[in-house]
Amino acid sequence: MLWSLGNEGAAEAPRLADEDSARKDGTTMAYWFNIETNEVETDDNRSQNADVMGPYDTEAEAAGALATAQAKTEAWDEQDRKDRAWESGDADA
Repeated sequence: MLWSLGNEGAAEAPRLADEDSARKDGTTMAYWFNIETNEVETDDNRSQNADVMGPYDTEAEAAGALATAQAKTEAWDEQDRKDRAWESGDADA
């Protein structure tokens, strides 16, 4: 199974939020990656739509969301291929 988020090769690199990860109340802020704007968002400014990936613990993890999703998808696709080969007995399945 292959899937895509539809913006491979996007010309604009993700922009990081300027806010610190610790809130004034001492709790840790979650970070989100908006695939429409290619920007990292925080709990305080997060878009309320399906274009947001997350939550992530750090700003850097959120900025790398697309690369992480791509790597995980490729690993799952490879595992699916191995499972089909094992189930069918055909190494080319």
